[in-house]
Amino acid sequence: MTTPTLTPLFLHPTAKPANPYILLILNQPITSPRLFHHLWQKASLTISADGASNHLHNLSLRTGTDYTPDVIIGDLDSLSPSARTYFEERGVNIVRVPDQDSTDFGKALEWGFANLPPGLEKVDWVAFNSLGGRMDASFHSLHQLFLFADGAFPGTEEAKSRRGELWLVSPPNLAFLLPAGKSVVLLGGGEGTEEERRARKEVVFGRGVCGVLPVAGERVVRTRGLRWDVDWMVGVGVTRGLGLSTSNE
Repeated sequence: MTTPTLTPLFLHPTAKPANPYILLILNQPITSPRLFHHLWQKASLTISADGASNHLHNLSLRTGTDYTPDVIIGDLDSLSPSARTYFEERGVNIVRVPDQDSTDFGKALEWGFANLPPGLEKVDWVAFNSLGGRMDASFHSLHQLFLFADGAFPGTEEAKSRRGELWLVSPPNLAFLLPAGKSVVLLGGGEGTEEERRARKEVVFGRGVCGVLPVAGERVVRTRGLRWDVDWMVGVGVTRGLGLSTSNE
């Protein structure tokens, strides 16, 4: 069985991402425009979820860079008239999905899997501004990690077979799901010398403060390579307040 290797090189300003990715922008202010700019430049497809388009509009006007997404999708209750006009004039596909039983995050995933860029065998998703803000929205984003991993969303089996990783990015935070079994996380990628890999890691992560959070319930957790490795026979996550590793490196 192949050991999953997770490599968030898409965050590095110059390194090539491990997989092509779709950039999904969610509705919060864009507080790290430099990081956002290079994520935008490398994306194979850009999707703006409803009110996130207001922030793209504002950033475009403020910086003089045209952040016109490939599609705007949602129930459109948050899209401002000025942003709508701005993007309509640029020919953006604006898709209204009034269903109130799904979120704009879920609507964007469904649309994206129905419109995957051709010729890409494996595609990651980068959900920008998916953490922070309202706590219920952050928990929903974490829930999406599990739905994404299980393929529990509308879409063809062919489209689901092309999904890579879902990465939740909200500077300074990055969250992703470790599947059951052994996983390898290479923050600096797997190519080059150890010194080159360390340099790439430090450009993005600095000292690399991290946590290991078994939020799905009881889990056996063992790590190697952290400053304070853990070896829990049972990590019970947030359910009983035990088995959490925070402020690790």
